[in-house]
Amino acid sequence: AEIATALGMRVIFAEHKGATAVRPGRLAFHDALEQADVVSLHCPLTPETRLLIGAAELARMKPNAILINTARGGIVDEAALLAALQSGRIAGAGVDVLSEEPPRNGNPLLDADLPNLIVTPHTAWASVETVHKLAEQLIGNIEAFLRGAPRNLVG
Repeated sequence: AEIATALGMRVIFAEHKGATAVRPGRLAFHDALEQADVVSLHCPLTPETRLLIGAAELARMKPNAILINTARGGIVDEAALLAALQSGRIAGAGVDVLSEEPPRNGNPLLDADLPNLIVTPHTAWASVETVHKLAEQLIGNIEAFLRGAPRNLVG
């Protein structure tokens, strides 16, 4: 959001889908879909977010809108997304995650040959800065373990 704002974009935040109250600084979920030129998903895959974006949500988006999913596969109904792209319902999509990774039984998005779809192999996180930060965390974890004060334990 900070980078987008610095580039001159107006950034809006959506409230949780189905929320009865809208927190300050957010728009109702469907209002955000209707207003956004770019919908970028940043949420975990939970029972509440599974298939968060389906045919109904894609139908609310602007015809010139772009959907970006670098969050988790399963948040977007891939068949509905493919149909929206093929019909021109939305202008394009970029996805870095799929419902099954690695895709063993095919995937409708991988089988599509569309100029308005980009699928990357779950590598959007792998910037130089992120890899550097992960290395620093790993070194810090090892040093903490050797001091007898392990951190970031998984229970």
